[in-house]
Amino acid sequence: TVARFITGMGYGATIINGISLIVEKTTHSNRTAGFGYWSAGYAAAFICATAIGGVIAERLGFRAGMFVSMFFSFCFGLFVFFFVKSPKIKKALSEKMEKVKLSLKDFLFIFKNKSLLAALLFASVPVQIAFIGIFQYSFPLFMSDMGVTPSNIGRILTIYAVISLLTPYIGKMADKSQNERKYIIIGNLITGLGLIVFLFTQELTALIFVIMAIGVGGMFVDATEESYITSSEEAESMGEAKLLSIYTTYEKIVAIMVPLIAGMMINALGYSKSIVFMGFFILIGVGMFTLLSRNMRQMKTSKVKENE
Repeated sequence: TVARFITGMGYGATIINGISLIVEKTTHSNRTAGFGYWSAGYAAAFICATAIGGVIAERLGFRAGMFVSMFFSFCFGLFVFFFVKSPKIKKALSEKMEKVKLSLKDFLFIFKNKSLLAALLFASVPVQIAFIGIFQYSFPLFMSDMGVTPSNIGRILTIYAVISLLTPYIGKMADKSQNERKYIIIGNLITGLGLIVFLFTQELTALIFVIMAIGVGGMFVDATEESYITSSEEAESMGEAKLLSIYTTYEKIVAIMVPLIAGMMINALGYSKSIVFMGFFILIGVGMFTLLSRNMRQMKTSKVKENE
């Protein structure tokens, strides 16, 4: 547990700093595409890591898999040390966010914007449920109970990552349309409808179809969510990187709770009913997000034109 906690700290720090780096290197016109490439890079690594990790765990044991993971983490550290120049990052970030520490007021600030609150509760939470609660937690256990070997579980899960490689193209489309909200709605709608397939069948083919639905839906949301957040007025007033760090913190708090909730649901309802229940919950979230959110980029552009 302690080792997992330390790993989580490193992962969290990497996510926050990676988001800040993307904000620094992109503008409003290409930020969605930038986050799309970020997600595609994650997906490419996931394809390799999941398949290789499953084979290593099955043939050499979990200890060997951990050592291989540690080696790649060390290589990543060397890359950051030699290629990511901290003075430039600090200079850019100082222009994009206030030079103050985060306070409780900052964490409550985003709740003033109804669209941001809707994105957090009804767009981000469903994604966490689908990816962490179902894809990362429920599906491996479900496949293991079906008798699928660890290596084949890894191969099946890579379907998600293969689909996610198309994320940059969704990002470019969203940049052209200037309507990230629409893509978030479409993504979660696909995910929710895909999960309901388990209402009719629980075969392995249905599971693969659901993984594809989560991959397509997640691709739409991953490509556009951060850009949608940075289109808000709060991003201008408190700094884009700072707002994203607060928003991501809320997401990770939810990510901690999701496996616990999923575990209790599985114990009470079983795998198939739990997955269907989560699907209906995601569809309810789609409806709430559609009702409460607004296209903040379009509102921002209209406001700029009015001021001119």
